[in-house]
Amino acid sequence: MKPTPRPPEPDNTSPYESLDSRKLHDAAERALDHYLKPCALFQVAPGMDNESLLVHACESLASASIMLTVNRVLDNVEIAQSPAHS
Repeated sequence: MKPTPRPPEPDNTSPYESLDSRKLHDAAERALDHYLKPCALFQVAPGMDNESLLVHACESLASASIMLTVNRVLDNVEIAQSPAHS
C-alpha cells in the first residue's frame, strides 16, 4: 500500500503581527483608494441645464488649451537647454 502524503500544516501567521503593521496596511489601502478609485469631483450634477453644461465644457477646453501651450513652452525650454550633440 502506497502511503498518502499529509497536506502541509496551515500557516497560522498573520500579516498583522502588531498593531503598527495593521495601521500601515490601512494607510496603504487609503492611499491606493485615493489614487485608484474614481473621483466624484468631476461628476455632472443631475438636472444641470444645457447652458451650464456648455459653459463648463468651454471652460474645460480653454484650460486644456492653456495646458498645451504651457507644455509646448516647457518643451522648447528643454530643447534650448539640452547640450549640443557633435
